[in-house]
Amino acid sequence: MDGLQIYPALQARDLKVVLYCKTSGRAALAAVALHDMGYLNVQSIVGGFDAWAAAGKPVAKPEVPSFD
Repeated sequence: MDGLQIYPALQARDLKVVLYCKTSGRAALAAVALHDMGYLNVQSIVGGFDAWAAAGKPVAKPEVPSFD
């Protein structure tokens, strides 16, 4: 079973997809790949997570489980 069968919403080629990684290099490559696969509304965050956080944008900090 592939991702399109598991997540039918991914079949919509006009689905808005926003990608990010630490510095934006991998996200930009993934955005190009998705665009080449026919997705029309794909973006990557310029500068990645580092730039997002440095600009003071909201960042969620999940609780880290204790293994005690």
